[in-house]
Amino acid sequence: MSSHISSDTSAPQSAAALSDGIRIRDAEAADAMTVAGLHSESWQSAYRGLASDSYLDGPLAGEHRKRWQGLLGNDLQDRSGNSQRPEGFIRLAEQEGALVGFITLWINYKEGYDAYVDNLHVRPGLRGGGIGKRLLQDAAACAAARGCRNLSLEVLDGNADAIRFYERLGAVGKLVAQEMLGDRLLDYRLMVWDDITKLANPKA
Repeated sequence: MSSHISSDTSAPQSAAALSDGIRIRDAEAADAMTVAGLHSESWQSAYRGLASDSYLDGPLAGEHRKRWQGLLGNDLQDRSGNSQRPEGFIRLAEQEGALVGFITLWINYKEGYDAYVDNLHVRPGLRGGGIGKRLLQDAAACAAARGCRNLSLEVLDGNADAIRFYERLGAVGKLVAQEMLGDRLLDYRLMVWDDITKLANPKA
């Protein structure tokens, strides 16, 4: 769940090196399996007790590999030349060359919101060290530079640590909807920043 923050309205650089050795960059096709592995590892840690063990330890990893091959594969266009991925970007946080977190943000994806964070994950054992915060602020800065005015994401209603994390960064919890996670129907809470600049540039 971090980042370099631009103090003006220009777009952040494609790769940003931070003072503590964390580097944030755009994801590439070669990153697909590494991202999929971290995605599954994060879910298996954070969602244990919420999703079923049979799902987390079973089909989850295969589903994530297929998903990230689709999102980051070399062929991202259909036969008509249209993109098979929503408009937006995938940013990775690395430390000493190793993936430690990632964020996916789509633009004009969720009705009523300019920017929508579809994934934000930090390697278990490194949570609480500021990586997630920087990724989120970096993504907000990138989205604001593209004209986005607000940002939203959904979080499992039982994931109290994540909800507190987003609230500390200024998010407001809104409606709760139900969605399937593996073989269970779970409640999700919508978290919203009505003014993306407060997240993208918190010192402004």
